[in-house]
Amino acid sequence: MSLPPHASLRVLVGLFAVAVLLAARHTLRRFWSGMPALPTLAKRILQQFVTDLQTRSVVQWWFGVLSVGLVMVSLHYIWLAHSLYATIPWLDIPAHAVSSAGVVGILILGLRETFPDYISNWWVITMVLAIGAGFEIYEFLVKTFWYHWTLTTYLEDTVLDLLIEMLSAGIIVHLSSSLKRQRRYTPPSMYPRNR
Repeated sequence: MSLPPHASLRVLVGLFAVAVLLAARHTLRRFWSGMPALPTLAKRILQQFVTDLQTRSVVQWWFGVLSVGLVMVSLHYIWLAHSLYATIPWLDIPAHAVSSAGVVGILILGLRETFPDYISNWWVITMVLAIGAGFEIYEFLVKTFWYHWTLTTYLEDTVLDLLIEMLSAGIIVHLSSSLKRQRRYTPPSMYPRNR
């Protein structure tokens, strides 16, 4: 009698994801020792969203981030319904990249008033790593697609997913930091008004 997949050596991938999640959480706590618990962070994101809607502040950014999220969720369910993840294996990569970019947008917009000024937006990469590892744990516990994979294939897929998420997060954080710097710098007018 063979062992169930969760009792095989592939459990090491699940344990790896747990270790990554705990390491990311520990790193976040080191960045900011007073970091609120996750339910409090979720509440602050929602409060910031409502405040931004009421003050009409950065609404276009929220609209953009949430639109990308809606499109990605829709595509994800279409791809699942038509088994496209199984027939097009690389489809997983853009799904993780775009989802990660959306998570970064929500975190930066929703928590911009929560994190102290001494912490740059680069903390988001660690948060995305924690969220991504949590998703990998969910896949291990709930999904069945990996049952026929070897330990090496499953580990490669998990590591690639996490790397793609962090790369996507890094790109979005870099772009948002560049935009932040540009807003702080107001170039002198090229054309004097009264000549």
